[in-house]
Amino acid sequence: MRAQKLAAPDSERYEHLTNIEYIQALAYPENVPPAYPAELLARRLLPITITVRLVVGADGVVAGVESLGATTTSERDHLFEAVREACLLWKFSPLIRLDLDAGPTVVTGDSGTTTYKGRPIALPFHLDYEFNFSQHDGRPQIETSAGNPPK
Repeated sequence: MRAQKLAAPDSERYEHLTNIEYIQALAYPENVPPAYPAELLARRLLPITITVRLVVGADGVVAGVESLGATTTSERDHLFEAVREACLLWKFSPLIRLDLDAGPTVVTGDSGTTTYKGRPIALPFHLDYEFNFSQHDGRPQIETSAGNPPK
């Protein structure tokens, strides 16, 4: 899966303040891309792009998948459903806001102990993705472009 960033408008980002830093969320490498629906392969469709917004909770779990596409067709609906099913299984590391005024903080969790240079707060966020479905020599191809979480 190839990814490149989609820019998010500043109005959809967390505010940057001098005493605040963010640790960006990262997609888990084991996130599986959507499958090209088998019933659509025989139709030899032209390339179709499905654009979605993933709504991710503070725990890094995808809570919702919203379509950002303009038009709806039977093919687009099938492809969106394939994207939705796959993305609802995706996970991300949390987006962490550090309050630097609080000083260093030690957090112990399942994966060990982490020392932050401020007080960490996990935040919900959203990411916009484009999934480009195409066929080459009868084989399905899916390329993905991903955006940054809000800051």
